[in-house]
This record gives sequence, structure tokens and C-alpha cells, in this order.
Amino acid sequence: MKPLVINMQNTKIKGNRKGKEGERNVRIILKKYAKTHKGKLLNGAFLPMYNGCCEVDHILFGNFGIAVIETKNISGEVYGNASCKYLTHKIGSKTHKLYNPLLQNETHCKNIRYHLNKAGINDTPIHPIVVFADEDVFIQNPSLGVKLTELELCLNRLSPCDCNAKELYNIISRKKIRNPFKKLWHNISIKFKK
Repeated sequence: MKPLVINMQNTKIKGNRKGKEGERNVRIILKKYAKTHKGKLLNGAFLPMYNGCCEVDHILFGNFGIAVIETKNISGEVYGNASCKYLTHKIGSKTHKLYNPLLQNETHCKNIRYHLNKAGINDTPIHPIVVFADEDVFIQNPSLGVKLTELELCLNRLSPCDCNAKELYNIISRKKIRNPFKKLWHNISIKFKK
């Protein structure tokens, strides 16, 4: 009888693939929304932060300001509250700790605010949104985020304030890191932190 061998590399690849699929599904909705509402969209933007960078899943620019969207494509049950550093993620009988995507997204929002302030833009509303893209997720606390099916409704609730989407897009787009080695270094350093 052969011993059971679990290939963790394959598990990570499947997880990465699932994450990219979730981001693609969110991107489709955001792209349609941007086109319909004369907005602009950045996906997978690497922005400078401190001595490194951070990767923001999606940044939507519109007359409401900026929506910073963090995507999580997980199934199961998610428990906790906005102030917890870690949420409880339960899949079947297994329980895991999940770094709170609200805190992760808060860092992204602060980073974007910093770049806007350096450009002399100080009053643009920034709206953090966490999207749980898998249909088979139960979110115990609605303040943790929205499901993919609720994303467009969430965006429609953002109050217009006559922001110039193109100007905001240009400011943040110019800050994007384009050097593939810096992006690679960011991805490697994130993996070693886990």
C-alpha cells in the first residue's frame, strides 16, 4: 500500500488559480461598470509603498471618487469583525486564520491617499470594498465585505461628488511600478511572510 502524499505545491497552485479566477470575475463587473458610468479602472496595480510595494487588486475611478477593491475567492464560512486582525475561515471541519482583508485594504487606501496628497489632491473620497467572489461563501458579519452578486449594487450606492475620474486615474497610473523584478520581489516576499 502506497503512503498518502499531499503535494502542497499543487494546493498553492490551485489556490492561486482560484484567486485569479475571482479577480477576473470581479474585473468583468468593474469593467462593465466603468464603461457604463464613464469611469476608469486599474487591475493588479503594484504601487510603491515604503521601501517596497503593494499590489492592489482593483482600483475603480468615478465621479464618486475612488473605490479600492480587495478580492477574496474563498468558500466556506467567514467569522469575525472589522477590528479583528484575523478572521476565522471554516471549510468543512477545518478552521483557518485569515488575515482580515479589511485591514489589508485599509493599507491600500492609505497608500493611494498618500500618492494623491503628494499630487496636491486632498479631498477625494476613497471607498474600501472587500468582495467575496465565491458563491459558496457564508459571511457571518456583513461589515466584512460583499458577495460578487452584490458588488454592482454596492457601487451604485456610492454618492457622486463630481470627481474627475480621468485625472485621478492618471495620477495613480503614473505611480504604478512597471519593473517586473520589483513585482517579482514583492510576490516572493509575500510568500515568505506566510
